[in-house]
Amino acid sequence: MSTADQITAIGVLIAVLTFIYTLWQYLRDQRQQRAAQTREDLQAIVCDCNLFFRPLNQDYPYPILHTAAAITKEFRSRLKKSPEPEDVSRLLRNEELLRSICVDGWVSSTQILRMMDIVEKLESRASSRNLQGRLLLICEASFLLASLVSELCSSKFFFDELCQSRSELHPMSKDDVADILNTITVRLQKRMCDKFSTEYKQYIELSLEFIQKAVHVFIVLKDSQLRHLGKTRGEHRHFFHDLFSHPKRILEYLAKMLKEHVGLSAGTNPNKGIVDPIGEIRRADSPSEHLKKMMEYVNDLQQDISDQHYQELCALCESLKPACELYEKLRKNTTEERTR
Repeated sequence: MSTADQITAIGVLIAVLTFIYTLWQYLRDQRQQRAAQTREDLQAIVCDCNLFFRPLNQDYPYPILHTAAAITKEFRSRLKKSPEPEDVSRLLRNEELLRSICVDGWVSSTQILRMMDIVEKLESRASSRNLQGRLLLICEASFLLASLVSELCSSKFFFDELCQSRSELHPMSKDDVADILNTITVRLQKRMCDKFSTEYKQYIELSLEFIQKAVHVFIVLKDSQLRHLGKTRGEHRHFFHDLFSHPKRILEYLAKMLKEHVGLSAGTNPNKGIVDPIGEIRRADSPSEHLKKMMEYVNDLQQDISDQHYQELCALCESLKPACELYEKLRKNTTEERTR
């Protein structure tokens, strides 16, 4: 090989090595940028959690107070100009109109709507394209929080308590109307705040604590670990790994699918096996389903996070189970009322 050829070969080699190094550097920068963006999203989620809990972390949470006042203000507006005590009692007995009053008052409450906006913002951040793979644990936790808030802070939440006032206000039927209306406002505010603080606040706290804990677990990881978790869908990985690593399972799976197909084709009952799509959607969006997915993600993270963090996340999941049971009870009661 001539000297000129050698120089040319060396030049080509240098060019190739330079290209490879430049490409490697570019991909490294892209990975670092993606990790930085993921951390920014995670940190923003923590800020949203703090912003959400601040108005509720009071002896008398002002979103609840403000909404109760807005509902009773709407109640007053439905009375005639010079109402009698019987007019108040009649309005309290009209459940359809009372439900409408609660909805209108709830919608006009800027504080409760602001709180719901914060939840939706948090839910939107948690659904970021930067949070994929097992980082979707944050997304499922935000869905759980949104489900609890939408049920526990709904207009029905206030309607049920307002209905309880009917029997309590009966002895006051001869009092001044203004005193009765003021009593309704004060009692509704106190009962709602007490009920929220004693029964529901702890579960919202736990949901927020879980999100913040999970964010902390992810943020302290190295960039390479964070990228790894963002690429891997644990449940899909395990399913296909278990299925295709055992040929026998493939045959069993295909046989099961064929059996189900033949069973439906036989037509002994054409409706058998058909599920209610609305029911499936409700179950998929229930806190219980979100908690189930959260626990799956947490279990799939066991090998990638410290044992202490794993145990803390598991403990928080266990603590949230009563919240899901409470939600299902409320939803069941609502369904029974509608079918009566």
